[in-house]
Amino acid sequence: MNLTSFYNSVVLQLLLLATYSYVKGDLSSLYDKDITSDFVYSKSTGEIFPPGKASWDAAVETYRLFTNYHHEPYFVVCWELDDGSGWEATGKAWLFANLPGEGNAAKPHTDRTGKQWEVKVGHVSS
Repeated sequence: MNLTSFYNSVVLQLLLLATYSYVKGDLSSLYDKDITSDFVYSKSTGEIFPPGKASWDAAVETYRLFTNYHHEPYFVVCWELDDGSGWEATGKAWLFANLPGEGNAAKPHTDRTGKQWEVKVGHVSS
C-alpha cells in the first residue's frame, strides 16, 4: 500500500472538502466539482432519485429541514483498488441538527465540542 498516494488522493481530498462544505452549509458547491454522475440518493421512505444532479439536489433539499447541522465522523475505511487506479472509501458520521421552531426545544444530544442539539442521527456515506 502506498500511503503517500492515499494522502494525495482525490478520495481523501473529497472527504475533507465534503466535511468542510457540510460545516459551512455549502452543499450545492460540491456537485459540480466532486459528485459523480452515478451518484444516487435514496430517502428513508424508500424513494430513490435518478442518478446525478437530481439525486444531489434531493440530498441537499433534505438538509433544508434543519436550521443548522453538524457532521461528526466516527469511522472511515479506505482501500486502494486492485488495479492501482485509485481509492474507494466509506465512512460513518453522526448528524447533529436543530429543527425550526420556538427555540425552547430540549437539546439532549451533545457533540464532541460540547454543543447541544435537538437531533442526532447515524449517517453513512460511501
